[in-house]
Amino acid sequence: PIYNEYKSYLRMAVHFAVYNDDGASAWCVGAVLATLRQLSPNFHVTTLTSGQITPELLSRYTCVIFPGGRDVPYQRKLSGRKNTWIREFVEGGGRYLGLCAGGYYACSEIEFLTGNKSMEIKEKRELGFF
Repeated sequence: PIYNEYKSYLRMAVHFAVYNDDGASAWCVGAVLATLRQLSPNFHVTTLTSGQITPELLSRYTCVIFPGGRDVPYQRKLSGRKNTWIREFVEGGGRYLGLCAGGYYACSEIEFLTGNKSMEIKEKRELGFF
């Protein structure tokens, strides 16, 4: 049954936006774009920068994907109204997929490499999905 659901999903027109701005790993962005484009011809995939994020633009997508990289630059670029718009997009039925740093970014608080003074991150995050 799960395989049949997966097959029907591949036939749907799905619009993905992959975040590609400061902090996003170029390798991860490329891998996500290539993977989605190979999965189905019905998957429409584009990139999105922080400067492009508006409620109107987000409403065109089924899912926004925040790839791996570094979440601290995500926080710098998106804090304030852009995070509010992303949260409202999800609350309104849009999907958020966070991979690695994108997953950390969706948390309400991060503890990363605690005890390692040069790399430690112990901070709250505004998006706060969980």
